[in-house]
Amino acid sequence: MRFCLHDLALGAHNLTALELSNAHVAVSQQARFENDTAQEKVICLLAQCEVDFYPIYFDELVEAFNNNDLALAYSDFEYKSDYKLTDSHIRLPHWSPERFLSNDFLGPIVAIDFSKFGNDLLSNSFNRTKLILECIAQNLEVQLIESVGYQVEALSLDLKVEPRQTEIQDYLNKNRPGSEVLSATPWLEISNKKLAPDLISVVIPTRGAKKSRRSNELVIDCIESLTQQNLGASKVEVVVVYDTDGSSDYLAKVSQFETESMSIKLVPYDPPFNFSAKCNLGAENSSGEVILFLNDDTLCRSGDSLIELAGSAMIENVGAVGAKLYFENGRLQHAGYVLTHGFVGHAYFRDLDGYGPFGDLTATHEVIGVTGACLAQRKEVWDSLNGWDISFPGAYNDIDYCFRVREQGLDILQVNSARLYHYESITRNPTVRPEETKLISAKWGQAFGSEPYFRQAVMHPEVKYLRGEVIQAYTRYIETTYRHYGVVGVLKLFTNKINKVRIKLFA
Repeated sequence: MRFCLHDLALGAHNLTALELSNAHVAVSQQARFENDTAQEKVICLLAQCEVDFYPIYFDELVEAFNNNDLALAYSDFEYKSDYKLTDSHIRLPHWSPERFLSNDFLGPIVAIDFSKFGNDLLSNSFNRTKLILECIAQNLEVQLIESVGYQVEALSLDLKVEPRQTEIQDYLNKNRPGSEVLSATPWLEISNKKLAPDLISVVIPTRGAKKSRRSNELVIDCIESLTQQNLGASKVEVVVVYDTDGSSDYLAKVSQFETESMSIKLVPYDPPFNFSAKCNLGAENSSGEVILFLNDDTLCRSGDSLIELAGSAMIENVGAVGAKLYFENGRLQHAGYVLTHGFVGHAYFRDLDGYGPFGDLTATHEVIGVTGACLAQRKEVWDSLNGWDISFPGAYNDIDYCFRVREQGLDILQVNSARLYHYESITRNPTVRPEETKLISAKWGQAFGSEPYFRQAVMHPEVKYLRGEVIQAYTRYIETTYRHYGVVGVLKLFTNKINKVRIKLFA
């Protein structure tokens, strides 16, 4: 196996051969790719900047490309830095085609077997984005190497996304008509709302509980937030699955929301409580091409949430999608499920919102699962899996369902442009039964391994570490000020900070 290096900054197909000797890589004379021995596999390294390779990198590539089906490989890398405040090891997510549409997260070096591509892509005008998009279009195999392969200067990287905008839109026009690029700050925002079906069914299980004695029933506020959604050409069917053992006076209020674009269907449910059974009953009484399971203690925060979820659920090979959920105080509650400490949890739980590493909190991307509090899927997917497993009456029913979706070879997407509030566990006791934990561990414990899509954030949370350090340092500063100057000193400290901010804002 031979390797050659192509500098993308030059924009020319002038390939430099790389020779392996004495556990190091040496640059040899200029060689034309076309003249390389045909019988020998040649792997081209597309470089976006100057790079220092580690010898182990080439051993890893040889092992990876011995798989004849592999078209492209990328690896973790390190930044050169004179400051070692944090580990410079960049842990990239596993291959995520949907994430790639928003941002090229594969790092500055990708290794490509050109023999997997047509000659029309290998002209002097070829570029990295088009090649990787071709991998997606042809469903070619792309693999992450989970080890550090090289080192680069952070300042040498070009992180602009605008040049990709036209190429991504061209790809969408050809392969997914209706999806479109909306913005490019800091990554491309992909909208799928035009893919939404004519009819969307929203299944809301409820007991008619209230947040407080003076408030409306939660389900009323939930449905009212749906009336404020931008539906485009779609219509919505709200299927309310209500318990029959309590007051049903609120159902008259529910029916008042019925309009030409939103129908209301009331479905009675007899106890005992089983959330999975209630969701299944609602789905059985649904007519929409997409079914959205929605907890009654949720409120839509963004106007396109519903239609973005429904449209994303219509993407081929997507089995389920979920939204970004917030606590009432604005902290994050859910941004996809994440595997950590041998179990499943909410990504960025109780964290502040932001972009997230590699667009974790911005871009639509693959995840191992999404919460049942807001989960959309095509009706045909739900039918093929025989609905939710009623063996999980309260907890882990969504995790089990998502793992069954992935078992079928379907993807699960976290749609971050869809944003909702979730007043979690207001309507019921949040206690998890031990038998449910035992059951999910017995059924899927072998799948609770390494996290594929949140590796940087989960394995080495530099941002959280730094933020914690800053907070601790500032706390110590305040404590020292108090000890030396008392309450007056602390007040003076805050006054000075406020004045500095005011000067910056109004200067």
